[in-house]
Amino acid sequence: MSCKIYVAYHIPGVYLKSDIYRPVCVGNKKDSFPSDFIRDDEGDNIADQNDKYNELTVLYRVWKDESLQDDHIGLAHYRRYLGLGLGETHYLYRTPERAIKRVRKTEKYWRRLPSDVDLVAPYPAHYHSVREYYGWAHDKTDIDLILTLIGAYYPDYLSCAKKYVDGTENYLCNLTVMKKELFLRYAAWLFDLLEKFLSVKKDVDRLYISERLTGIFIKKMEEEGRKILFAPIVSVEPKDELKVAVRKTRSSIEKGKQKWKPVLHWLIPTYFWRRYYRTIYKRKGAMA
Repeated sequence: MSCKIYVAYHIPGVYLKSDIYRPVCVGNKKDSFPSDFIRDDEGDNIADQNDKYNELTVLYRVWKDESLQDDHIGLAHYRRYLGLGLGETHYLYRTPERAIKRVRKTEKYWRRLPSDVDLVAPYPAHYHSVREYYGWAHDKTDIDLILTLIGAYYPDYLSCAKKYVDGTENYLCNLTVMKKELFLRYAAWLFDLLEKFLSVKKDVDRLYISERLTGIFIKKMEEEGRKILFAPIVSVEPKDELKVAVRKTRSSIEKGKQKWKPVLHWLIPTYFWRRYYRTIYKRKGAMA
C-alpha cells in the first residue's frame, strides 16, 4: 500500500518532503519556491482562485491528475498536519521546524496504513454546535445556504448534514487522507457544491464553508460504516510581535473571537494554549 499527502505552501521557507509528503506551492510567489515543488497552476487547475479556495487549489490539482497511482491520498498545509500514531489529541508549536520534526515521526505509521482503512480524519474539536461555531467568525447564513444546496443536489447527504451542523463535533482544517476511490468521490462532491455555493453567493472572500462540507463528508462516511481512523492535528501558530498581531487583527475578515486570535496568541502563554486545545479536541478511534 502507498500513501501520498500533498502539503500546500504559499510562502517559501522550511518545508516537508519525503516519499509520503509532497510539497505544493500556491499563491502569487510560486516562482520563489524550489524546483522540486509541485505547482497548483499545472494541468487542469483553479490556481487563479486561490484567494477563495486556499489549500483546496492543491486538492483540485491532485484530483484532476490522471497519473495518480497511490492507494491513499491526503491533504495538509504548512500550518496543519495530521499526526497519525501520535499520543496527544492536539499539538501546538510556534515554529514550523518543531512541528515538522514531530510530523516526521508519523511517517512510519503512514507507510503501514492498513489497506482496509477508508479514511483518516482529525480528532473533532468540541465547541458549541458546528453552526454556532461557524457563526462566531463568519456569516451564519452560509450554513443554511449549503444545506439548501445539499438538499437540492445531494439529498442522500441531507439528514447527515443537518445532524453534523447541529452537533458539537467540528472536523476542521480540511485535513483528510482517503482511499483513492473515496478521495475522487469526495473531491467531485466538494467542488461541485462549492461551485454552486459561489454561483448563489457572489461576495465570498474565502470559502470557510469548505471545512464544514469536509466535516459532513466525514460524518457521512461514518454513517456508511466506513473504517475511519482519527488522529491529532499538529498545528503551527507563530507568536507574532505585538505590532504584527495588531495588524493581522485589523486586516482580518473574520469576526468575534476568531478576529482577535493573533492578539490573544500574543497575550496568552503557549502553555495555556496547549492545555486549552487538549480540552476541546476529543479522542476517537485512534490507530492501535
